[in-house]
Amino acid sequence: MSNTTYKKAGKLFAVHHGDYAGQMFALVEKEEHNYNFLSMPEMKNISVTVEDFNEGIEKEIIKFSKMSKQEVHDWYWSMEEIYKHNFNHLHNVFYPTQIKGFFDEFVFE
Repeated sequence: MSNTTYKKAGKLFAVHHGDYAGQMFALVEKEEHNYNFLSMPEMKNISVTVEDFNEGIEKEIIKFSKMSKQEVHDWYWSMEEIYKHNFNHLHNVFYPTQIKGFFDEFVFE
């Protein structure tokens, strides 16, 4: 399979298996040995070797997405409530629990 069609920035790929299953990858740039993506919805920069990417395409772990920019925009913002819930949980539950655990374990011994 020729990967020349995957070199244009802005192409979208859907990941179907593995650590990034359920995410969309937007191609940001192609370097000599890596593809650099922005993963959605987590909005993290991901670097994938050309070999791993090509293997993912061949095994259909990664599939080219035919979603338009507007469809991706709508999909992303349709999860706004999830993002807000996760943000609130992180700041109101997780962080305070971690800080309390730190103080309980190290400060008051």
